[in-house]
Amino acid sequence: MVPGTGTGRGTVDRRQRLIESAIKLFSAQPYDDVSVQDIATDAGVATGLLYYHFTDKQGLYAAVQETLADGLKAAMYDAIDPAAPPLDRLGAALRAQLKLIAENPPAYRELLGGMSSQPKVNAIVKRQRGAWLELVGESLPDDVPRTAAVTATLKGWLHFADGVQLAWLAKPDIPLEEIAELCVRVLAASIDAAEQLNDEPAKR
Repeated sequence: MVPGTGTGRGTVDRRQRLIESAIKLFSAQPYDDVSVQDIATDAGVATGLLYYHFTDKQGLYAAVQETLADGLKAAMYDAIDPAAPPLDRLGAALRAQLKLIAENPPAYRELLGGMSSQPKVNAIVKRQRGAWLELVGESLPDDVPRTAAVTATLKGWLHFADGVQLAWLAKPDIPLEEIAELCVRVLAASIDAAEQLNDEPAKR
């Protein structure tokens, strides 16, 4: 066993310190420029403890992305008023996400970008997208049919919303509330278009 790993609160605290240091360093520098030693030194622990908890740097990076994704999901659902109209709930979730990612834009770009060279991170991004897709589905009025066109629209809207948020993070020259409202309006208009498409006779 690595000296000092042990069990209990101290172990949890040291593991969390490693994740927090990794978030800070990965946000400030490219992944390849951050070493295991850099992270361990910043966290004030031995490098062996990093390997003990995460196996390697990729394992730690995946834990970082999972921590960020869990934080986003919690913030989104905490912001929702179950009694509010469906699209208002979506707007609240978007504003909560934007406020959180605005605190540290570089940390969240991997989750919003949608692809990673690391399989573990891709799996986390996929889960995050699944959580958003579920939330968006719940935000639709009950009378919206779940047709193939509507489902495709929801998935396409996720990419739109990610792109808008990434553009806003790069140049935040529009108020956060307006970005959230833009995304909600685009979804509403897209759903209307999808419903109209289903109402039209098939073109031969």
